[in-house]
Amino acid sequence: MPGTIGKIKKYRCKRYAYTLELTKGESDAIFWHGNRYCFTDLLCKHLHLKTEDENGPWVAELTEAEAWELKEAWNDDGGSLACGSNELIHKIDQFMEKII
Repeated sequence: MPGTIGKIKKYRCKRYAYTLELTKGESDAIFWHGNRYCFTDLLCKHLHLKTEDENGPWVAELTEAEAWELKEAWNDDGGSLACGSNELIHKIDQFMEKII
């Protein structure tokens, strides 16, 4: 199957060093903030549904360089969101601590 080989090759070419998984509610908060913050603007570009269920979890798969860019934006934006829950902010903080 030529299509399968192409997909596998494409996947192998891009290595994801970091993965952030968000619930539907958490991703809705990120999308609501949209381009108001550099952090949420960058994160929105990487988020995609994990499954075909639109109420399912959202995932951001990031290369090391993308993760560092996101971490820098989070720090530059003050490490907070205007309308983010404490749980979401804590989850993001924990994710940022893993980026080394």
